[in-house]
Amino acid sequence: MELKKRMLAGDPCTVAVYNGKMRFLVTGCLYRTSPCIVAALNRLGYGVQSYRDHSLDVSIQTMVPWDLSDSELEEACDNALNRMEQLSGGAQISSSAWYAGQSKSRWDWAMSPADQALLEG
Repeated sequence: MELKKRMLAGDPCTVAVYNGKMRFLVTGCLYRTSPCIVAALNRLGYGVQSYRDHSLDVSIQTMVPWDLSDSELEEACDNALNRMEQLSGGAQISSSAWYAGQSKSRWDWAMSPADQALLEG
């Protein structure tokens, strides 16, 4: 791992870089979902936190080039959120967030084996 400085969303940051890539986590909140949707998202590698009001926080993490522009990161976030909505049967995302360059491994399990391998090199 290498620490590099860059601007993210207008703020100076230090990002953890692995073989030219950084972690990119996208989380979206969905309402009025069913247990079948939760099971399907879990099977596909998404992190799902369910709440009593039938809402979900759905997260996915990938590795992206560390020097992607903010607009490219926003586009990657939009693509991930659109995919979440499609997989949930059309439920609408009510709020969302993305995080980039984190060094913590909390969501590494929600990455593809190829992305996980980048962290080892």
